[in-house]
Parts: sequence; C-alpha cells; structure tokens
Amino acid sequence: MSSIDRQSMTIAQFEELPARRDDSVFDYELIHGEVFEVSPSGTLPSIVTASLTRKPGDFVAANDLGVVMSAEGGYILSQITRGFFRGAPDFTVEVQSQNDTKRVMRRNVKLYLAAGTRLVWLVFTGDRAAEVYQPGLDEIVVGADGLLSGADTLPGLSLPVCDIFPTLRTP
Repeated sequence: MSSIDRQSMTIAQFEELPARRDDSVFDYELIHGEVFEVSPSGTLPSIVTASLTRKPGDFVAANDLGVVMSAEGGYILSQITRGFFRGAPDFTVEVQSQNDTKRVMRRNVKLYLAAGTRLVWLVFTGDRAAEVYQPGLDEIVVGADGLLSGADTLPGLSLPVCDIFPTLRTP
C-alpha cells in the first residue's frame, strides 16, 4: 500500500474520486485523511477472500446476525447504509496479497481496533496461517491445523484454517 497523495482529504472529497483512475489497476483507501493505493490481490488471495466471505457469510445468514460485505472481507453485522460505511465493522478479515507486508497488515489491525472493531482475522497466504485480534487481548496465532473462532462477536463460528485454502494442483 503506497500513499498517492500527501494532502489531507475529507471523506466527502474521497467519495467524489472516480472508482479507479483510468491509468491504474489500484483501488484506494482513505486512512486518517490520506489516500493510499491498494494493489490488486492475485489469484490465491482472491480464492481465500472468497472462501472467507462465503463461509462466515453463511453462518451470519443462518443465524440472522446481519449482513456480510466483501471488499477485503469487511463484515458489517447490524447496519446497512448507502454510500461508504462510516464506522468500524464488528468483524473484519484481511487477506495477505502478494505486495502486502505483515507490518502494514498489523498496522491496519490497530486502526480497526481503535475504531471499534471487535474481531480481526489476518490471513497470511504464504504461511497458510492466521492471527486473531480482539480489543484488550493478546493476538492469537493460528496455524494451518488450527481453528479460527468467531469468539464473542460471532459465537459458534468455527472455521478450520486448512479449509480456507485451496488444494493447489500442478498442471
């Protein structure tokens, strides 16, 4: 993720930006008034993100807990709005893309938790592992043999880490 504009920008100004610049394959994020390019994710992160949208999404729907949104796995459990969502999701998942560093992903966790997110899963595609974050608690590292839990945010949700990764076949 790299900054494209060092000038401060309001949410209203950000909402006026085109969805994507004509010369760019990047999407954008607004963090504390600064616009950042977000690189495309690639095949494996896209597959993992789809799995992490579908499986918790089925759980949320079956238990009438609200809605699930994509866009890097941002989950909003109780509120639907027009335009950009203002606030923090109850639960979010960040899946590592080829250009994402763990340092930047962990910085995002701090932003989510400070904004009020109750549960964050970081999924590392290269390691086939995850980290789980909740306010006031130490992070939990979950290996490929472990289970991701919905904790108090999605009680009853349990997802084997190995189930979110595809079986890779060689041609």
